[in-house]
Amino acid sequence: MSRTQFFTVAVLCGMVFAAQAAAAAESRSTGITPQAQPVQPPIPAAEHKMIASFVDSGNPQSQLSAGANVIEIGTVTCPKSESSCTLILSAMDQVAFPASATQWAIQMLVDGAYADSSPVQDILPANGIDVGSWMGDYPVAPGKHTITFQTYVEVPALQAQWSVNYTVAKP
Repeated sequence: MSRTQFFTVAVLCGMVFAAQAAAAAESRSTGITPQAQPVQPPIPAAEHKMIASFVDSGNPQSQLSAGANVIEIGTVTCPKSESSCTLILSAMDQVAFPASATQWAIQMLVDGAYADSSPVQDILPANGIDVGSWMGDYPVAPGKHTITFQTYVEVPALQAQWSVNYTVAKP
């Protein structure tokens, strides 16, 4: 047996021993022996078939003001022959060089309504750069829909590279 194999076996044995010792300690302190819980398989998501996709990107190196800044607006259509569609939306955004450390967020709006709560991407470091990504889905009725991609910053910053993908799928 090689040293690497021996070390791996020793580590695994130590992990098993530690788990058994923890279970025994819990059993002694509570009088209850822990039982293994059956693992439930994940519920499969509904199948979606792509109808159309819209892709765009840029690297404007433009100034962002404090607040929500519109980066891109796209229009997609859910065919009238469908009872509904699912918009599968994704974005990558790179923001740079604020005067001070601050939070920032990627915001997606569909027909003026936020697609989600616009989670904060990260704390953008002072005089630094950060990259974030976002993905979500949004159900829509048949017809044209406007998608707005925004970058929210708390202080002025620089808009660097960005990209979006808006996919229309059924259902």
